[in-house]
Amino acid sequence: MYKGALLHVHFSGMVRSAVLLDAAWKIRDKIAFNNNMLFYVGKKCPYKANFAAADLERCREIVREQWAATGGDNLNEDFGPIGALFYHLIKHVDFYPTYMQLILFEMNEQIIDYVELRLSLGKMFEYTGRMARDEPEKNFLPIRAELLTLIKCRENFAAEDKYFNIIAQFSKAQAPHVVERKLNLVREGARGLEKIVVAVDIVGDEISGRPLADFAAVLKASGFALVLHAGEQFRDFNKTLKNIATAIELTKHQEVRRIGHGLYYFANETLRKKIVDLGYVLEFCPESLKMFKNLQSADTISQFMSGGAAYCINSDDPNKIYDKDLNDNFNLAAANNLNLVKTAVKNSIDAAFCGNELKLKMLTKWSTIYG
Repeated sequence: MYKGALLHVHFSGMVRSAVLLDAAWKIRDKIAFNNNMLFYVGKKCPYKANFAAADLERCREIVREQWAATGGDNLNEDFGPIGALFYHLIKHVDFYPTYMQLILFEMNEQIIDYVELRLSLGKMFEYTGRMARDEPEKNFLPIRAELLTLIKCRENFAAEDKYFNIIAQFSKAQAPHVVERKLNLVREGARGLEKIVVAVDIVGDEISGRPLADFAAVLKASGFALVLHAGEQFRDFNKTLKNIATAIELTKHQEVRRIGHGLYYFANETLRKKIVDLGYVLEFCPESLKMFKNLQSADTISQFMSGGAAYCINSDDPNKIYDKDLNDNFNLAAANNLNLVKTAVKNSIDAAFCGNELKLKMLTKWSTIYG
């Protein structure tokens, strides 16, 4: 089933854990520290910090343990432990190109032509060969080096008629002046390069994080298109609805208007009408909403889908949510309803931050397949 574009997925979560760990195992000699440790996961993690190259099965067990500890009945949206596990593979400078090839593999598996990867830039590292406080010392490469690595990877994607761009993400947990400083680093790093950073987002837990309004001035001055996380939880409806309102206010002037999640837009008629009238596309991620119990009732998905807003279907963070990829999310949201699938796929293409030539190519394929 052709799915067009994937617009809401986090870089570190795109590749399923089973695929990621198998790939790490195959090149363990290249990425291991001191030819022994496959990776060091840091002090955040509640388990043994160092993994010898022979510990692949233990890594798999830990992923399963963290899924159980994070979602379901043990609701806890702290991705710290499992995030640190994957980070020390994905952002290793010698593994980075391999990871991009795995993203290309996933695009083929999930039948998509284009993806926008939400990425916290500036964390690609290399080991210096020295130890510091019982962990390998890291040297973080400049953002420009990371962007150049990504641009180089585009060649392999284009050879298979696949394409990607980056949405630079920052955290709601950070102070606005910190986000401003990091935004400036991204802007400087991208200066003079071919365009690859197409938008900016503020991500993170909507309850514990700062409201989007705190970042309004910084985001307005950023010079980037915006696609913002908002409206994904019901435990503090006041904050949720204010975040949606802020996202609309900051993006209503854009040609492409999207909101990350926007699940509870239907709970306020004024916001619902604005979103529908202004032609927003909401980035719907049903599997992650389900795992983190952000569905207020059994009717929440149907209320979202029948509220009148356009939406596309996305996978969000597969390797942190039981390896549920885009195929699983389509199955949950649309099942065998071909009309829903057809519309969601077209919305993903229409709302993509890509060039018109690529959009036309995807729309032509969509028309041929879906009629």
